[in-house]
Amino acid sequence: MKTKDGIFMEILEWAYEKQEGGFLEEDLIKKFILTPKEKNWYIRILKPDQSSDRVIEHVEYLDAQDKHRYAITAKGVSTIIEYRMLKEAERSGTRATRIAISAIVIGVAVGVVQIIIGLL
Repeated sequence: MKTKDGIFMEILEWAYEKQEGGFLEEDLIKKFILTPKEKNWYIRILKPDQSSDRVIEHVEYLDAQDKHRYAITAKGVSTIIEYRMLKEAERSGTRATRIAISAIVIGVAVGVVQIIIGLL
């Protein structure tokens, strides 16, 4: 099983891609929820009792299909945006670290070469 954080973000990314059209809860459950334990986690985390804590929200009941349509909430969208910004910051930090290490290695190499040239 994937980590809870990983599946949480995967579900939000998936819901975010659906935008205003929303998605059927059955599709979400088929795609991400494998066990009854995971379904309980999904209900507790993504659809809590407090409406201000929900990252997905019930939009409409499709009577003809006997299905429920959901969409991502503003809180869910801001969570996705913050997550993407964090991932970009991690990539930038990794890139900056590599550049810094390269600069230090080059600086040391130049210093060693200068010492050798000075001794000759």
